[in-house]
Amino acid sequence: MAKLMGPSLSLGIGQQVRLTQKLVLTPALQQAIKLLPMTTLELVDLLNQEVVENPMLEEIPTEELQSPEAPAQPEKQETTAPETDSSDSWED
Repeated sequence: MAKLMGPSLSLGIGQQVRLTQKLVLTPALQQAIKLLPMTTLELVDLLNQEVVENPMLEEIPTEELQSPEAPAQPEKQETTAPETDSSDSWED
């Protein structure tokens, strides 16, 4: 006697975890990638070009960047030796 073999039915529970990573080039990151390899002269030229092209930008001279409260060269302060108080010393 031959048995008829039908399709086998099986039930199961499974769980799958998927991890993806993606790099988004934001405008700030794109600008940083563009500016970082530049030399100082290239940066100065780029900034001058941006000031010419954008009327909302203005150049502030470096003298104005330093606050009047912080002088360019710090003054030397006279140092005095701290006074010793005999009451603070340990005596046997």
